[in-house]
Amino acid sequence: MFNYSDKHMEFVHTNRLAHVPWAKLAKDFNKKFKCDQSSDALRLAYSRHKELLEAGLPEVDVALLRQARSSAKTSAKNRKALNLALDAIDLQESILERMQAVVDKSDIKPIKKPAKSSKKKPTKAKMVMEVLLSDLHYGKLTDDFHLAEARARMRKYSAAVVNQYEMQTALGYNISSIDLAFLGDIIESATMHGVESLKSCEFGNSEQVTAAIDSIFHDFIVPVAQTGAKLKALCVTGNHSRVMPQKTFIKPGKEHLSWIIYNTLEMLCKKTEIDISFQIAEGPTLVHTIFTDTVLYEHYDLVNTCTKKGFLDMLAKRQSQLGQIIDFYRGGHWHELTIFDRGRIIVNGCLPGADGYSESLGFSTESVQAINFYCRNQTRPNSYYYTFPVYLGGGDE
Repeated sequence: MFNYSDKHMEFVHTNRLAHVPWAKLAKDFNKKFKCDQSSDALRLAYSRHKELLEAGLPEVDVALLRQARSSAKTSAKNRKALNLALDAIDLQESILERMQAVVDKSDIKPIKKPAKSSKKKPTKAKMVMEVLLSDLHYGKLTDDFHLAEARARMRKYSAAVVNQYEMQTALGYNISSIDLAFLGDIIESATMHGVESLKSCEFGNSEQVTAAIDSIFHDFIVPVAQTGAKLKALCVTGNHSRVMPQKTFIKPGKEHLSWIIYNTLEMLCKKTEIDISFQIAEGPTLVHTIFTDTVLYEHYDLVNTCTKKGFLDMLAKRQSQLGQIIDFYRGGHWHELTIFDRGRIIVNGCLPGADGYSESLGFSTESVQAINFYCRNQTRPNSYYYTFPVYLGGGDE
């Protein structure tokens, strides 16, 4: 059995603070210390040195941990919960390394790019299509929603996106990019509310993650990529992506299961040479720019009420926090497509449609997702053009 010294742990710790992947770290470790330790063995040894981990965390993380501890009762149970949160982040990295190995060894071929078109050059302004994808809830089970239906609705949605792209191009618009805004709650989670969650699921979390990756990639990203348009993936987490009943405020975007989903999708896109860039938020929000307008994405689960005032209150806090003016605010969570102030605030719909959640809260929930169009125009106050809702219920293709 290999005996780890403080010198060994200092080497591991320094590399982890520099975000060196475990696979590379193990290779460098073995070369430096002339041994043969696996990345899993190093990870396990490192996890046993909690005091070293906490003492050397970046300053912002230490502050977050102290804040979490001061807001809870100082008990062994709470300290254990905080350590588990740190372990969860470590586990995510381990899983992603293995997913990368699987993708690297797979024989999936590059996606065929469209043949060069003989269409006329664009005659109108540049345009950006912003495609909202939220509250997909893969794994959720209702009387009319299950995995096969979820995949049918995602194919219907991608077909609508392609149709809108082709129509706007035919009208003469120059579509500079299709921005895919993943706004959280990609899976249902069979564990976040204990038995209550389990009763509403078709299968467990592992299969939910697998199904989400498979469907989003093949049913949605690939068909949209075949238009030849430049794609951008803008990814934030949602409350249903967590495993535990309690919310975490320490990098939820990185700790939740959505981190695995988004990063694996990025790996698959690189493997198949799809022209797409990914931005995956580690925290609850992501800031993006469309033309000269600033867009803020988050799941909206921290917004108190689904009212204009509720969103404006949170938006004011975010602007103060970020130190900048936000032109547009986009999110999901509330399962009802809602638009305030001529597109300044948009709440996306959901994929499953009506369920016990929406019925209990009295929402008029339908299976709907939204496509937003932006274009440069000197006569408009900003680049927002209009919203096109895509109704997906019924699974017809």
